[in-house]
Amino acid sequence: MPDNLTDDGGNRTEPTSPLRIAPFADYDGLQTLAISPWGLHDTAKTIVQLAQDIADSLGRISDTLGSLTFDSWKGETQQEVDDMADRWLDVSYNLFGSEDTPNDGVLNAVADGIGIAGDNYNKAEIGLVNIWHKFAANVGTGDGSDEQKDKPADQMDTNKTAITADY
Repeated sequence: MPDNLTDDGGNRTEPTSPLRIAPFADYDGLQTLAISPWGLHDTAKTIVQLAQDIADSLGRISDTLGSLTFDSWKGETQQEVDDMADRWLDVSYNLFGSEDTPNDGVLNAVADGIGIAGDNYNKAEIGLVNIWHKFAANVGTGDGSDEQKDKPADQMDTNKTAITADY
């Protein structure tokens, strides 16, 4: 199987990712950060699918290893195999949870967090659009054809500064 971290000349390259994440992003000089709520939503779904693919593959490996029986494994070797199997189950549970409690796995927690972030960004965008629509509805066109709403009375008292004037 070819190594996707080296090119044909054996030089190290950046890893490829189905999530299209820049592996070494530098945000220090960033002036604008564009975040797509649907992009986050899609990424969360992709993480869940990839985690399931990994879990399925690891399940097949675990089943295959579990079906291997070696009567010659005794004593210290048997203990090492049992310890490795226990560690395998512990790490698998921490990554994926169990069938009964999948949300206990860290990959599901990450996917849920990304999905929630996408939902929050989406709600913020909808809220901003609604605010601007309300603002635009209350601002006149400026051509004198419409009445201004709730215009404060002019204050002509020259003893009041712009800060103390009631506008």
